[in-house]
Amino acid sequence: SCELKSLSPTGFSGMEAVLELGIDNPAPEIHLSDIVGEAKFEGEKCLTLTTPDIVIEGKTEKKYTVAVTGRIERSFDLLKVVASLRNPDALESLTLDVDCHAALSNGLGKKIAKKDIPVKDLIDKL
Repeated sequence: SCELKSLSPTGFSGMEAVLELGIDNPAPEIHLSDIVGEAKFEGEKCLTLTTPDIVIEGKTEKKYTVAVTGRIERSFDLLKVVASLRNPDALESLTLDVDCHAALSNGLGKKIAKKDIPVKDLIDKL
């Protein structure tokens, strides 16, 4: 599960959010590092997202509080998004790419990449 706890702007080109993630991990402890996200509007990169490393406890069902920092891309036309938001289907044009390194406590791990995740699908699950 995922719940947006807070969202606030930082200056003219940034944002900070706090998410609460509910994770049921039947596996051993997992370390997530180098977590980077990229939001795209109509295929154009609009926001870079980062978060500190996360340790997911093994064999537990637990909620984790995760701080996310975002920075709007300089080349992105923010007015285009604002104008589009008048249309209720605007979220259809927003996708998310996420990359991270996942490792077990013994150090064995690999890079994981999820591309073109529809943001609308994430919001619908909230």
